[in-house]
Amino acid sequence: MQKPAPRDVYLGLRNMALGITREEAGLAATFIPTEPWGVIMDWVISNATATIIAFSNGHASIYLSTGGGFIGGESHESVRTAAKKMIAAAVECQPYTHASSEYPLPQRQEEVLFYLLTDAGIFTTSASNEDLGNHHHPLWKLHDAAQGIITRFRLNSGQQIECSANPFATSPATGRWPDREADFMKLFDQEAGGTA
Repeated sequence: MQKPAPRDVYLGLRNMALGITREEAGLAATFIPTEPWGVIMDWVISNATATIIAFSNGHASIYLSTGGGFIGGESHESVRTAAKKMIAAAVECQPYTHASSEYPLPQRQEEVLFYLLTDAGIFTTSASNEDLGNHHHPLWKLHDAAQGIITRFRLNSGQQIECSANPFATSPATGRWPDREADFMKLFDQEAGGTA
């Protein structure tokens, strides 16, 4: 049997997250149908797409379209906390989104797409990575919460990733790691068994 291509695995996992219901995920009911119980952030990094997923029970996953990632994360308290923070940010940011029945991947280098999973359907919006990173977009808290999940997985992975700055140092202002795109690609390359 031939091993599936990394992109096919990635798309399968992403589609599974987009298609799951709250009941199937075993999540508690929300107060109102439009309140998010799950959130997905897709973002183009170099020649790949990264997808960060969080659910209200503290489950979080990260997938990269070229292979590699982290699934689950709920065994680490810091990941559970980060996932719940992303859901709280999604609840706050939900009014800036609109209902959608199509879930494309980002097409441009700086594009970030958000999908909020609710009992009333999936809500979406997009923004530039620069606007989000500079806090010039209403969804910056959601973006920063996703970065928090990446940081938590990264710290829990125990992997030393070579980069120009301390790989485990975060900016006091944002809580994110410095050269996140380069380090993110190195982290996933190592997870996929490649060489950084």
